[in-house]
Amino acid sequence: MSPEPAAAALPGEDLALVQCAGIGLVIIASAGAADSVSTKATEPQQVLESVPV
Repeated sequence: MSPEPAAAALPGEDLALVQCAGIGLVIIASAGAADSVSTKATEPQQVLESVPV
């Protein structure tokens, strides 16, 4: 998904430097989010026993 903003902005638009920087930040954030996804399985949660009141 990260190259989509750049691909959408390419056809026929003159972009300001700030807009180009924004597109770059979106691409970097998307790549970082995709890279930080853990493939490690989560540990099962412990089942707590009910305490009589």
